[in-house]
Amino acid sequence: MVVLTLLWCSTTSGNTILLAEEHRDLTYSRVPVIESQTTETADEIAEILLSQGVAGIGLIVLGWWIKTTTQEARADRIRIEERVFDLVEKTNSHLAEQRAELENISRELERLRG
Repeated sequence: MVVLTLLWCSTTSGNTILLAEEHRDLTYSRVPVIESQTTETADEIAEILLSQGVAGIGLIVLGWWIKTTTQEARADRIRIEERVFDLVEKTNSHLAEQRAELENISRELERLRG
């Protein structure tokens, strides 16, 4: 058993040394940059999807639907935020008015007690 373990260790360490030596021998070169194509990516994607038949057309329609609903949701969110800010401003003005009235009532009570 000990002999097998020693043999296994010697072969794995030798393999590791061989792999390290092979790694040192590798040379790296730059990949040439591909010139940008004249067609746009969206056009290529549309062509690929249309070549898939009904499934591709379904994906195009689904993408269009998602885009329009996202734009509508964004517009709705902006309108809701504006309404919330208006409500906060109105609430703050009403609270200021009520505070002034309560201070007047408090002063009047102090005057009546005194």
